[in-house]
Amino acid sequence: MRSSRRSVSGMRHVGTTSAGHEIVSCAICDSVDVRELYIKFDVPLVECRRCGLVFVSPRPPRETVFQRYNPRYFDEEYLPAHGVVNGHVDPAFIDARYSPMLALIERYVPAKGRLFEVGVGAGLFLGAAARRGWAVSGIDLSPTAAAFARNRLGLDVTECSAETMPLDVEPFDVVVMFDVIEHFFDPIVVLRTIRSILRPGGILVVATPNYHALSRLALGRQWAILSPFEHMYYFSEATLRHGLNEAGFTDVQYARRFPGWSVLETMNAQHTHAPASLRAALYRWSIARFGPLLHRTVQSAGKGDVLLAISRRGGP
Repeated sequence: MRSSRRSVSGMRHVGTTSAGHEIVSCAICDSVDVRELYIKFDVPLVECRRCGLVFVSPRPPRETVFQRYNPRYFDEEYLPAHGVVNGHVDPAFIDARYSPMLALIERYVPAKGRLFEVGVGAGLFLGAAARRGWAVSGIDLSPTAAAFARNRLGLDVTECSAETMPLDVEPFDVVVMFDVIEHFFDPIVVLRTIRSILRPGGILVVATPNYHALSRLALGRQWAILSPFEHMYYFSEATLRHGLNEAGFTDVQYARRFPGWSVLETMNAQHTHAPASLRAALYRWSIARFGPLLHRTVQSAGKGDVLLAISRRGGP
């Protein structure tokens, strides 16, 4: 086991296993007191006994994780899942898809100022925001994704990691991250970096899977979100709030009954690594039978598949 290293967030790299997997302390509170929750694909998911954050430890090496984000994944999985078929982007479809999210943001920043996205993917949300009057830019780690956003959509997108994003920029009014924070190796470092590029009182919008989702309770370790070769962290409302506060954000609110979420976004019964199991079949049947009646109740209870947090940059 190697000697420990401490990152600027306080998270320690406690050591390395014989397989090259990295043992880390809790990213929020730095505790090494954890309990094992699941073993998935031979990788453990653990819970911090002090603050409740769920994370992967020991976790696969970065180079193993980053192999997932290759051009084939972008073309064959990411684009079709976001409504882009054969490379064709339908602006009307994209604008309708993201209209509820932009309407939510504009409740906090009605003047439509400068908006920055961390992890733009193909740039679909940024394109919708630009057509709505926002001045937009963003970053993405994937060369393929960043090139698509620049060349196909004409957007100001830089290829880089969130940890190395440019800081010498005019402050932004809004920063957004959708389904990104769970992938970071040190999310608190990234949140602090984001705080530094926001104007005082600026808004951060974060969407990430909800560890306390009904889907996880129903599907257990079969839930496809429990995917330790891509998702390093699993947040609840409490742990995400704690992490945001640690990074200097205040006034954390959760949009539970978000109008952009249908039954599918609230309780996705298809999102499982064991679709042929009895457990998955029972969940699919339950959602087909009762989902349309119950999905707003599930959202209100904070048990939907997605957490949507809105917070402000605190301090000067």
